Amino acid sequence: MLLEGSASYVLQGFGSSLSVAVMEALAMASANEELSVGLDTLGWAWLVYGDRLFIWKIGHSFLSKPSVLKELKLPPTEFSHSADLVAIHCRESTGSKDDTSAQAVSVLAASPEGVLRYWPVLMHDATFSDSVLGCGPELCHSLMRAPGNAFMLATVHGQLWVLTPVGVGAVAARLLGQHQGVLSGLGRRVSSMFNMLSPVAVDATMVRAQVWADDHVLYSLTSESLSKWALASDTERLVLTYDLHKSLDSMITDAIWGSDENYEEIKQRIEIKHLDLQVTDCGVVVLAAAWHRGDNQCLGYHVLLSLVDEGQQLSEDVSVEVLSYQRPLQAGEEPACRLLVPDPEGSLACLYDGGMVFMCSIVGGSGSGWLQQEKIPFCTPGDSVLGGGSVGTVPVIFSRRMGLLSLSARHATTSLLPALEASLFSNVTSTFISPMASPGPGTAETSVLESSVLRSDAGRQDEGVAALKAALLLLCRQDYVGAQAIVDEKFPTDTDGRTDSPLDVAVARLSAAMTDDFPASDPRWAQSVPEVNVVGLGQSSLLLIPQLEDKLLVHKDYMNFLRQMHVLRVCLSWPSQGAPPTGRQWAASVPTRAVLREHAEKLCAALVLKEHHSRHPALLNGAVCRALAARGDETEGGTRRRHSEALTPADLFFREVTQVTRIEEALPALQGELEDTLSDDHLLIPDLMRSVITVNTVLRDVLQRSWQYRQQEGSLYQSEDAEGFSDEGHVPWTAASGSVRELLLRQHALVLKHALPEANSAERRTLLDQLVAIADACLGAFESRLRALQYRHGLQQERQQQEQELNYAAADAEFARARSELLGAYLNLRQYERAAALAEKYSDFDVLVRLCEETNNQARLQRYMTQFADKNFSEFVFRWYMEKGKRSKLLTQPAAQHSQLNTFLIGHQHLSWPHHVHMASFTQASQTLRSLAEQEACYFMRKKTLLSLSKLSALASDMSPQDTHTLINNIDAEQDFMMYQDSLPLKLLEAKEMDVDSMRVLSANELIMMYISDDNREANEFDFKKALDLLQYIEEDCVDVDIEELKVKIFCQMLLRNDWAAMLRTDDPVRAANDSVFARLMELLLQDGLDLRLVMPAPEALLGCSSLGVLRSDPAFEFLLRANYEHFQSLSN
Repeated sequence: MLLEGSASYVLQGFGSSLSVAVMEALAMASANEELSVGLDTLGWAWLVYGDRLFIWKIGHSFLSKPSVLKELKLPPTEFSHSADLVAIHCRESTGSKDDTSAQAVSVLAASPEGVLRYWPVLMHDATFSDSVLGCGPELCHSLMRAPGNAFMLATVHGQLWVLTPVGVGAVAARLLGQHQGVLSGLGRRVSSMFNMLSPVAVDATMVRAQVWADDHVLYSLTSESLSKWALASDTERLVLTYDLHKSLDSMITDAIWGSDENYEEIKQRIEIKHLDLQVTDCGVVVLAAAWHRGDNQCLGYHVLLSLVDEGQQLSEDVSVEVLSYQRPLQAGEEPACRLLVPDPEGSLACLYDGGMVFMCSIVGGSGSGWLQQEKIPFCTPGDSVLGGGSVGTVPVIFSRRMGLLSLSARHATTSLLPALEASLFSNVTSTFISPMASPGPGTAETSVLESSVLRSDAGRQDEGVAALKAALLLLCRQDYVGAQAIVDEKFPTDTDGRTDSPLDVAVARLSAAMTDDFPASDPRWAQSVPEVNVVGLGQSSLLLIPQLEDKLLVHKDYMNFLRQMHVLRVCLSWPSQGAPPTGRQWAASVPTRAVLREHAEKLCAALVLKEHHSRHPALLNGAVCRALAARGDETEGGTRRRHSEALTPADLFFREVTQVTRIEEALPALQGELEDTLSDDHLLIPDLMRSVITVNTVLRDVLQRSWQYRQQEGSLYQSEDAEGFSDEGHVPWTAASGSVRELLLRQHALVLKHALPEANSAERRTLLDQLVAIADACLGAFESRLRALQYRHGLQQERQQQEQELNYAAADAEFARARSELLGAYLNLRQYERAAALAEKYSDFDVLVRLCEETNNQARLQRYMTQFADKNFSEFVFRWYMEKGKRSKLLTQPAAQHSQLNTFLIGHQHLSWPHHVHMASFTQASQTLRSLAEQEACYFMRKKTLLSLSKLSALASDMSPQDTHTLINNIDAEQDFMMYQDSLPLKLLEAKEMDVDSMRVLSANELIMMYISDDNREANEFDFKKALDLLQYIEEDCVDVDIEELKVKIFCQMLLRNDWAAMLRTDDPVRAANDSVFARLMELLLQDGLDLRLVMPAPEALLGCSSLGVLRSDPAFEFLLRANYEHFQSLSN
């Protein structure tokens, strides 16, 4: 929006609109209250009102809001605060104008008395620290940032202080040139004796100090001299001191009054004041004012002095330009203008004070063109200029009534031919470029970028593309404000700073149109594209390689335009519906930046193909023709285009390089040519080798050039916004499914099968190197696809993540198969170093372990364990040894791997105990063996051995005697139980068809059944005694078994071991049963001191057991049984 202006210059609103807080402060301030504004080149602004500091990040559009705004409290002072005593530092800035956020910005403010207040992180505005500079009676003049993390403070009388944040919020201060050393503790008076303070005259006053960060130089301008300092990390060196009055005063007076008749008379009464200083790439520009009080009307004349910096001195040739701006001075009044040179490499300069801005140019500057000197007054009542600076290379001032305003020349220069100008402004951009922006006649040649823009997408462009082209052309004419206005108007952003898809469509279509541009100077194309106006574009090359190189340059210029206009940061992606101009059908939305990068990558690929086409025309011509035939020639809107017969297949192929069929179909076509060659039975071996090596070289070079561009120029496509959308989820065209990956796998197989067996030693080395490059490109494509799938998975909704996980698993399995196939071939060929290089890069641990085993190189294996420690390579090796039956190698690992081996063996206890024994860790070995024994259920002998080994380890361990005794007792108890199984009769085991060495571990209940079973034909009182003893273990491990019922069963089986019929008719029942198993068992129990009343079941329980058969109803047997019960129980008492 145009706000103020003159005949040659305009003032327009710049950046985002002011926040409510800033506007309220401006409205509250009275006319007498001091307000001041500061600007930083990285896009930050601040307003000082009383003791309040408002600091904000300038947005890119007037319609957008400031992304960051903070209100800070300045340190106390008896004087007035100034924006000149505020400075910011952007710690992690990469140089981009939008690469700073409040998290990366620190703020330092100083009061005139020297009280410093430092905010380490602007986002945490409540966290700050205060310190006192200690400059005595000196008042502070200005504050600026310095290289590194430092600041520079200048005092009113020219002292320069280096301020460096240290620790948490503290600020260390030292005078410039006063180094840390033997004099660091001396006071200022002693230091001055050694000339360690800044060389400032006693009566000098500071005018301006400015840091030239690119060369680490500080220029200091006082009322008496100009000094230059070389800045290092912790030291400074005075390079030169320039006496202004001695060197420049006579030049100024000569330039203004030299032609006056009374010049010599008034010369001594002329007053000169140095007002400001700006640094350029050539040196420095000093703004000075001169006046003579004796004139009837005292006028202040303003002069620009351009001094060339030659390193150690300033050139004697000084450019003096007396400006047309003259200001009447009242009695006692002195001029007080500020100078602004926004672009150190340009020629534009402006002066400003509270009521006007004066535009001019620098004499002797490196910028091109001369600019009209003109004054832009501020006529609105109550309006004034509160401050100025530059944002990037754009001059910006702050108006009290209108906020941030940019200054630009109304008539920008142009490099277009007159005929082209008429075509442009009458057809392409008449809707978007106002008449006053139209350039005047010129004679320069049209730039490649402008030519491409004017011809791109002609006749079928939509409004968005036309607007983008108009903005690009205005930027070519250096009309930054006009270009930005078109972008802001046609592509308005929402509250989140993001645009809808029309911007993405326009950006990608214009890129594709320029990339697919035809050679206008080639008359053969006039017949094929008759509707395009080619007036004035004859400078285009007729050769294909320069044409492609020009297109790549145009693309880079276009990307710079998108970044400069802040378009790239708001581009999102292609909408899901529809196909972008690459011709590829995307399964999901694609980042627009990825589409643009693909255009450039395919240009690089086309350049490689054309270079090889020139070297190998026979082979490449066939591939080009095959690719064109596969596509069915060029079509548009379903109608086949008609081309001039003079156009060759190469002309057609290398024009529309963004078309996916151009590059991706050329490679399979090239492989098809090779397969046809291999099928020729009459082909000689040398011809076969040349064809194979040529195709390999083309494939390798095409993919490597595209990959190199992606790596080297990747920053060109990154969003300037730290929170911008990432293109990590995009699969590059070289890695998309069904394209290059399958081609490379097939080519690798063809070379292995057909070429390598026929190659001599030199050809074999060449082929092997090419195979490595092909395998590398193929596996890299797989990895790109996996990274994209993994990134997309993080962005999916929960209901979509399961499907995405399946897709990733399938892709990962495909990658693993391809990696194994490719790298396994090198192992089979005994090309171990080539296999190792690829396996290390793509983490094929199986190949690395196989390689070390086949070469018996354990040192290399250990190196890999260290190199890939973060990827659990050691665990993979241990698992590989187990799977391959090489478990003994686990016990021979060096000490460096013992920690990893211990961790691995936690899940493999059957292997961990030998490792513990090997390491003399007998306590751990005993515990592991004991745990294995408890888990063992398959083999009784193994459990028996494990318990014995556990006991031995415990005896050898360093456990305390008490712990050892406890552990041994526990093991003894388990071994006691196992003795019952170990003592089973052999005949019983044979009857049960059980082998001693392979029988499983039996439970207590099973052992009881074994001992009392009918198969134990020779069972005696000892067997039944063991059965009774085993009852105690049942109580521990089987709560579901009825002990009393089992006891009855044991006694019943015992009673049935004898023939009771012969004993029934007797007067002495005890003697009659004396030889029975029952009687012998009772005697055995009495010998052990057991209470039979607790051991023996009740007679009624026995007589009620069905297993006794007829005996339970025989009174004589009952008599005999009860009599013996009574006898033995009496003995027990």
